[in-house]
Amino acid sequence: MASRDKIKAQGKTSEMDSEEKKTNLDSNSVDNVKHFLLSSQVSMLLKLGTEEVHKKMQEILQIYNPHTCLKEAALLDYYVSGFMWAKEVNLPSQKISNFMTILHMLLDNIKNKHMSLVDNIKELANALKGTENSISTSYELVEIYTVEEAVYIVDFFKYSLFQHYRLYEFLFHHPRKEMVFSSEVSFNLILKRQTY
Repeated sequence: MASRDKIKAQGKTSEMDSEEKKTNLDSNSVDNVKHFLLSSQVSMLLKLGTEEVHKKMQEILQIYNPHTCLKEAALLDYYVSGFMWAKEVNLPSQKISNFMTILHMLLDNIKNKHMSLVDNIKELANALKGTENSISTSYELVEIYTVEEAVYIVDFFKYSLFQHYRLYEFLFHHPRKEMVFSSEVSFNLILKRQTY
């Protein structure tokens, strides 16, 4: 009798453990990402217009000062434009979830891993192939894209991220005060030259 209760108790604790694991896997926190956006979030965002997507993405990213912080504004715009692009090319919601996870992974590689452009391009290739040879192992990508979808995605990142890679590196790795100071100095020099 006691052994049955013990087995039942073990079963309940293993069920509780699996429930905890599910919630941890479903988490979209920046530190332990499996999917940046869950399918349910994508489905909700697909029903919204651009302004509403902008507001919801701001909540998801926990961005509080996009009107005064250049870094936050640039990131918010990039995430929103990525989502709207995926919506326009009619990717299914699961593939949009994967696309947004790839977008998040590539930006995270620049921000936290200081990854070079070449290495980040390799990461994109591995993510699109669905291989596990990726350096960014904390990301879980389920569906593999068709060749046509993969070409569209590569083009998107080529023109939106990779072409401006140094700007994103600068955005993530240089304090804002330096950017503002250098802008003010440049602006003052221009004004002085115009007065002479």
